[in-house]
Amino acid sequence: MNYREVELLARKTYADDATEIIDLDMADPLSQIQIVHEPVNTNLTASTAHPAACVTDITLKDGSDVLYSLNGYQAQAADYYHQNRAPYGRFRGLNDNTSLMLYNLNFGRKLWDKELALDPSNFSNLQLSISTDMDAGGCAPDAGYLTVTASLFDERKIEPLGFFTHKEHKSYTGGSATHERVGLPVGNAYRMLFFRCLTVDHYPVALYDTIKLEEDNGKKVPVDLTSAELMQAIMSRWIPYEETLIFPGYTSVKNWHRAPTNEVVISTTGWHSNTALYYSGYSTAGGRMALTASTTGPNCQVVSRGYAPHGAIAIPFGDLQDLDDWYEMEKVESLVVDTLNKSDGSTETFEIFSQQFRRY
Repeated sequence: MNYREVELLARKTYADDATEIIDLDMADPLSQIQIVHEPVNTNLTASTAHPAACVTDITLKDGSDVLYSLNGYQAQAADYYHQNRAPYGRFRGLNDNTSLMLYNLNFGRKLWDKELALDPSNFSNLQLSISTDMDAGGCAPDAGYLTVTASLFDERKIEPLGFFTHKEHKSYTGGSATHERVGLPVGNAYRMLFFRCLTVDHYPVALYDTIKLEEDNGKKVPVDLTSAELMQAIMSRWIPYEETLIFPGYTSVKNWHRAPTNEVVISTTGWHSNTALYYSGYSTAGGRMALTASTTGPNCQVVSRGYAPHGAIAIPFGDLQDLDDWYEMEKVESLVVDTLNKSDGSTETFEIFSQQFRRY
């Protein structure tokens, strides 16, 4: 068999916050790791945040060498931009119902990429760490499940050239219409650079003004764009992020979270046999929507479609399928990203993270 799927952590129940550490002691190269987190709801009146908030940290390292380090929001956003589709998931806001959030750690351009994969033979002590905050998102979860699997090369013998690393470079609180200058590492080529700020009722373009990249103290400026220009490029290249949700209906306004934050369209309908009832959804910017129903009680199902999942926008570099076409750092001595935020993001948390190509 050329490939195989292996279980790294069997579906495990948790009743509190937890950190799970898994040793990756296999010999075969990994194409992808899949993490499934399932929070179980108790509160039916509204959501406190998207269920992705429950995964606070995913870190893959070899001793002190960090290969992957993102939170749940960042991981889902990076996966969407990587695969040009939303990871599978479901958000269930019903009592004792289980939501399901998938986090894919991608080491190649696609599943079973023969040129790019995580080869354990190049490392000595690979460990995967996953931290969860039980009730940070969803509808006041009081329990949860965690499952981890991996896609490995088996009899298909490959000699990968390298793999993708994913890391956060800085998290900071914005000021009113102020610049933030962040130095970025120049050791590996950049495939994509990500910027994330999540604020309800705000599109990302209302939080970011301009994003600029400067090489060698401004000698070269390869990127200097407004957030609106970046979003236009994203919406022309990526399909909408789509997710399904089921919530109880209320005649009073209730707020529920979902992943898309920009140019969001939602479709609502009853999840029951009474066709006379109707539902209304609105205020969809910034990862949250308001929902009302003509009658309290019957459940509502929602399809949400839009862009910038969890407030994240991306700068892709070149042809994403051509490993010789990315943003090489060989001739760059210093790289600084300069972001100018708008006044609406003056007190919000901004994050900068990346996907880089690391050669063996």
